[in-house]
Amino acid sequence: MKKWIFRLLMLFLLFIAGVYILIPRKLDLSDIVLSNCTPSGAWRLVSEQTQWASWQPAAGGGNLYTITKKLYNGLEINIQHGNLQAGSLLHFIGTSNDSLMLAWQCIVPISNNPFTRIAQYNKAMAMKKNMHAALAHLAFFLSDTKNVYGYSIQRTSTVDTLLVATRSVFLTQPATPDVYRLAATLKKYTAAQGAKQTGPPIMNVTQQDDDHFQLMVALPTDRPLAGDKNIFFRKMVPGAFMVADVTGGDHSVVHAMEQMRLYFDDYKKTAMAIPFAALITDRMQEPDTTRWVTRIYAPVY
Repeated sequence: MKKWIFRLLMLFLLFIAGVYILIPRKLDLSDIVLSNCTPSGAWRLVSEQTQWASWQPAAGGGNLYTITKKLYNGLEINIQHGNLQAGSLLHFIGTSNDSLMLAWQCIVPISNNPFTRIAQYNKAMAMKKNMHAALAHLAFFLSDTKNVYGYSIQRTSTVDTLLVATRSVFLTQPATPDVYRLAATLKKYTAAQGAKQTGPPIMNVTQQDDDHFQLMVALPTDRPLAGDKNIFFRKMVPGAFMVADVTGGDHSVVHAMEQMRLYFDDYKKTAMAIPFAALITDRMQEPDTTRWVTRIYAPVY
């Protein structure tokens, strides 16, 4: 009988020793993934707790994440899995102008009680699995410019390089009828010259000062035209453009322009000229602004 008790005691002691040897006092749950995004773009999106639902796996995969502090290109995040919780650091580290490394560092302290230690280890492993899933999901989400900036931004070129244009100055922000009035003048002139319009009208509004707004409207044509009085010829230099399609009215277009500027800043791109907008939808024929489609072009080096 004593031998059996001794053997059981030895097995118990070996079990306890194994727990302390195999499960360290602190568990490192750190993970790293790569994403096609910039640190500033990623930080803007992820630092807003309200945005987490858009990219985080359902219910965090069992983890509850709470931002406790915003850092420069990083966040302090509290992670809770059941009754186990730990602080963590999520860093956004740029590796080039268009990619970054997402590094999530988390150290979980473990109890000295061997049985609590085992339970905490199992929860910590589940926490680590869910962290990895969330990080991988975030990396994929950030790789799409539509998720970061609200619009799919693509690099392209334009075939419409021959333009006739006109401009006018207004005391208030030009409205849709003002744009199409100038476009109608250009269409009439183009037809009178026996030329053809090869694309939708394009426009740009420049605020000159507090009280003056310059509206420029242009039409692409199939051949160069000399111009007449307030109408002038412009040849667009063939080159690269960052392009985004916008659905909605003028406020949506202004917002898209702002997001395009953020994109240029984030990716350290050089703007070669002022951006302009192509009116894909004929706004005078479609009264519903939610159905307007506008394509914005930003010339890029």
